Amino acid sequence: MTAAALLPPGLRDRVEAAIDSSALALGQFVRNNLEVRTFGRPQLPLAVKWVASEYAHDYMSVNNGLYIGSNNYTWGQGVYVTGISEPISTAMYGRAGVVARFDPSAWRCFDARTMTNQRIYLRWLKAQPNYSEALLTVHSGHWLQILRNHFREQFKIDVVLFRPDEYDTPGWYTDPQHTWLAVSDWTPFGTLAEKWSQRFVDARLAAVAEEDFRADPGVLTRSPNLTLSAASPHHGGLATAVKMAYSNGTVLRIPS
Repeated sequence: MTAAALLPPGLRDRVEAAIDSSALALGQFVRNNLEVRTFGRPQLPLAVKWVASEYAHDYMSVNNGLYIGSNNYTWGQGVYVTGISEPISTAMYGRAGVVARFDPSAWRCFDARTMTNQRIYLRWLKAQPNYSEALLTVHSGHWLQILRNHFREQFKIDVVLFRPDEYDTPGWYTDPQHTWLAVSDWTPFGTLAEKWSQRFVDARLAAVAEEDFRADPGVLTRSPNLTLSAASPHHGGLATAVKMAYSNGTVLRIPS
């Protein structure tokens, strides 16, 4: 029995309709995150990925690009980034801010920020044969990871837009209304790829955060260790400053 045959009548069409309607949201995201226009090349959106400082030096010269995460992340295997307009939203995961260009013009998007699309995904989830194992056994993490990947593979979803599900304790870096992205890379067989992403180009270190974070026990928050200024480093010109640092080949230092 194929995966499509497992779906209740009309559900496949509802998922496809959600993907079609999500194109508008992706288009708006692109417009909000465009790079500085440079003569002779297309103007593309910019993504930001914060990595541990031990990897910072790798992104100061020619590199392999962004790595595809395969842990039990929110939407499964993929590259998790934010747009340049929210440059420090995931700075709690590392002190090295890597910026890269990407071209999503032909991507299929699923906007998981809307309640309607969340309900559609949950309905799809409940239709899967392993749904009970995913909820009722000690192997929940294993099965949910498989199901998240399967959903994206079945509908060839290139990117999922979703709200943050982990925050810095003071709320200085991550806002609940920010947008995070889970980006898919594909094998020739239509399955999610591993290792280095081919979706992002010209990855380079563009920002270094002074603050360092620790995971809080038992909750999905991370607390800053320094808080030297006892205030958020975010300001109205921060996104532009990171964008210009990337364009100019410099590194912006973001104070604690």
